[in-house]
Amino acid sequence: MLPATGSGDNDTAIKFLRKIKVLLSALGRAPEFAPFITELRVQHKRKRNFIALLNQQRW
Repeated sequence: MLPATGSGDNDTAIKFLRKIKVLLSALGRAPEFAPFITELRVQHKRKRNFIALLNQQRW
């Protein structure tokens, strides 16, 4: 679970998510990424700015 964050922290989280996607792909586990993002959306639905950043990404 992500703690309360500011916009800079949200940007950092998005950067880490991009790295996670690359790593999962390299391991042949790319299909695991979409459910992971879905779960993040559910867990952090109250963090509007974070969700907006997730929505802007082309995963």
